[in-house]
Amino acid sequence: MAKYVLVRVSLVRAVLLGASALTFVGAPFIVGEAAAKVGVTSATDGDPLGKPPQEAERVLRIGVDVQANELITTNANDRAHLVFLDGSSLTVGPNAQLTIDRFVFDPSTKTGELAINASKGVLRLVGGKISKGSPITITTPSSTIGIRGGITILDVKARQTDSTFVFGKDMTVRGAGQTQVATRPGSMIVTNLGSPPGMPTILAQGALNAQLSALEGRRAPQGSGGGGGGGGGRSPDNIAQTSGLSTVNSSQPVRIVAPGVPDTFGSGPGPRNRNPNDTIVNALSNTNPATISASSPTSFTQSQSQEASVPPPLPPPPTQVPTIGPGGSATPVGAPPPGTPPTVNLPQTGTVTYVGSMVGIVNGHPTSTGSYQNAWNFGQNAGTVTANFQGANFQGATVGGSRGSFSTPTAIQANNQPRKLELVGTFFGLGSQPGHQAGFFNITSTNRGNYSASGVFGAEKR
Repeated sequence: MAKYVLVRVSLVRAVLLGASALTFVGAPFIVGEAAAKVGVTSATDGDPLGKPPQEAERVLRIGVDVQANELITTNANDRAHLVFLDGSSLTVGPNAQLTIDRFVFDPSTKTGELAINASKGVLRLVGGKISKGSPITITTPSSTIGIRGGITILDVKARQTDSTFVFGKDMTVRGAGQTQVATRPGSMIVTNLGSPPGMPTILAQGALNAQLSALEGRRAPQGSGGGGGGGGGRSPDNIAQTSGLSTVNSSQPVRIVAPGVPDTFGSGPGPRNRNPNDTIVNALSNTNPATISASSPTSFTQSQSQEASVPPPLPPPPTQVPTIGPGGSATPVGAPPPGTPPTVNLPQTGTVTYVGSMVGIVNGHPTSTGSYQNAWNFGQNAGTVTANFQGANFQGATVGGSRGSFSTPTAIQANNQPRKLELVGTFFGLGSQPGHQAGFFNITSTNRGNYSASGVFGAEKR
């Protein structure tokens, strides 16, 4: 007898390449357990395939729902970006195979579980609401990885898994009955099949180039510190246009691989049939995903007093005012109220100076603050940013992108410190000239990578 769950969700928007924002609205809808929708495909390249447990395999196009227990497969030229109902996102690189084992989410308490079983491929997980309270788990042939409140990149092979902790609270890796825990950004834990995980080690500069190239479909920047998100001086919009995670297939219809099988898109929570977000979403498989023991006697925690050498990659331009943790959140002075939507159509004339502040984490230690100013020319769709963070003074260019976004076209070198700044942001507000700017920034060292800072900024029109 089929089990049934009540699903109420609403899809506002899936954000390309990164940390994505989801909320769901609509009316109650009852679906079978096997067909329960747990997320949506927000970007693809090539023809990534999805095989729901009781339906024909189909090509994942933008807007196609992702189901519980679905098998996701990519070939050499395929990539997919999936966004789950709690806001977690998963980028799947070429030649990958994974199954969404378990998804449970209660929007009213922002708690739940997400478990994925990956047999091969390069994956990037950005944790959403679930990861703030409990780890998201990814099981591979050689280990089980748990990520809390952050970002991890996995390179999964038949006999080895490389787990990289990019940013967040911690990453736990368990194998052969033993556990290692990484807390420093830029740490990697290698686990061989049948052996316990190795101790966390800090990545060398450029060590993630191959993985980033696989995930983003482009040549990874050389000498960028591996996890840097600046794209070697290219704006996020340029990177998105050439990343392979293109939007040209958004107008293509859903294609069913097995002929004669009807298209079931829109039969449940998703972009066409939307449901409210005040009831538990419970989509379970018949498997029992591995859990991570919090009491392993061989647990190892890195010291946060050491300096980090690899910054987290810059997220895509925000669609609501960004906040920063861990252990809480802080909105920088000058930022608009949380939840403020960005401006879609920018005005074409006038010059405005935006003044505000920066809030960030330095070498894993919260929280440091700084000042931010951006003199923006709407006619030229460009500006000049002036910033001071931890004694380093920066001044350089910012350029506009699509849908009200902007970024530094090249990293800005400090005039008094061996550091460089990259940022990406969005205009927020209505009217002829938006009232606010907000976004994310990274600061890295130009002297052997011994300094790393990341955080958010916000500013208001003066």
